[in-house]
Amino acid sequence: MIARPNLECNNVKGAVPNYPDILGNAETVRGLTFITSAGTLQYYLTLKYLESLGLTENDVNIVSMDANQGYQAFELGEGDVLACSNNYSFSLVNKGNVELASLTSLNCAATAQVVCSDAAFNNPEKVQALTIYVKLLAEVNDIMNNDTDLAAQSFFDWVKLNGGSPNMDTCRAIMETKPYYGVEATKTRELGKDFLDNFVEFYIMTNQLEASQKDTVASNIRTDILKAAGLK
Repeated sequence: MIARPNLECNNVKGAVPNYPDILGNAETVRGLTFITSAGTLQYYLTLKYLESLGLTENDVNIVSMDANQGYQAFELGEGDVLACSNNYSFSLVNKGNVELASLTSLNCAATAQVVCSDAAFNNPEKVQALTIYVKLLAEVNDIMNNDTDLAAQSFFDWVKLNGGSPNMDTCRAIMETKPYYGVEATKTRELGKDFLDNFVEFYIMTNQLEASQKDTVASNIRTDILKAAGLK
């Protein structure tokens, strides 16, 4: 969550004891204009940040834009705060803007889920394919973690392929500070916890799920494939 350098909220630290690293308080944030992308983690970050300060969407001005459009609008002087992905946040901070908060500083970082149907779990050939896939993914993640040049180039290519305007220095910084889950890291993870605590909470906050459905989601988090791949 990136703020323009001249905002008063940038000078307020420690207002929320539970999140000591975020900046701002209710008084300095109320009335600001936030650019974010509806239905995304950036929107979730916006909601969590406001919630941490005791504010709601009604206390600020929220403008929803596609991620790339939002970044361009912010660069052109629109809005006060931009909720964006890492490929933009690093470069914006390097230009003198200020990081107010992140999913990490708000203790709500989440890893995307993989949804697999019952039919796939009951199909031996598909189970075998999924097992090979997750094993290869973890092994490739270790390769990326041990080769920053390869990881940075891969991320650069992915952002460009998806319509972004990547900066290689930014891609490298992200790969150095946010490693992938390799084989051993996957084995030690508490599977599903960050998804339940954050993604599912987000779905509930935005009325995509009923609160009562959280237990149903929890009961469908399975380790079968990871165990078969030797990752649990």
